Amino acid sequence: MRELVDKDKGEILAEGRRLFAAKRRREAAARGALTLDQKIKAAREAHHWTQVELSNRAQIAHAYLANLEEDQREPSLSIAARIARELEIPLEEFASAVMT
Repeated sequence: MRELVDKDKGEILAEGRRLFAAKRRREAAARGALTLDQKIKAAREAHHWTQVELSNRAQIAHAYLANLEEDQREPSLSIAARIARELEIPLEEFASAVMT
């Protein structure tokens, strides 16, 4: 059994991330709010920046930003602060998306 789980571990983790992301989106929508990934993407697009432009400005890897916008990761406080600073958004707005 352990061999089967180990073999499919990546798929199991990816499916778990997808399920949790869907749950966060449903809960945020029920509150009339945006999730963290939605806030980052909306603010980036309001600046008319690509992911590459924002990742360069915030000095983070493009792949990392893509994972944030796909709700596959949550940023550390220091990275969230850099993104918030570049997007001219109070860090508290990001925190409220994660905490609720």
